[in-house]
Amino acid sequence: METDLEIPLAVSDRRLFTPAEANQILPTLRALLETLTESLQRAAVMSVLLDEAQDTASRLGAMEDLEELQQAARQAMADIEELGAEVRSVTPGILEFPAFHNGQSVMLSWHESDPAQLKFWRPLHAKFEHRLRLDLTTPAAWEYCC
Repeated sequence: METDLEIPLAVSDRRLFTPAEANQILPTLRALLETLTESLQRAAVMSVLLDEAQDTASRLGAMEDLEELQQAARQAMADIEELGAEVRSVTPGILEFPAFHNGQSVMLSWHESDPAQLKFWRPLHAKFEHRLRLDLTTPAAWEYCC
């Protein structure tokens, strides 16, 4: 019996990564995370300056600067999310990438103290502290269908 019904292959439309794909965009993501971190840090300082501003002109200038910094942080976060990564923490910088490993949904994990490439992953139910070292001796374990 034929039908026109299409069955979705995934329950989510989020992008899945292999370790190689995540490593390929990691330099871009690290730069965006740095922009996000710096913007948030500068916004915190600007917020204090805004509270301490005595005259209207100083307050208006500080408010404009604060809004620009907040916008830069929002844009960096949006750019990271558009690339498919998830920010778990800004300080310290922690990025995760949805992946599929041996038939299970998992997260590839990167911490700012890690080298320039991903070295760890974790099952969805595990905390970041319990991440496991990547074993790339069987690359097919990280492939996904379609």
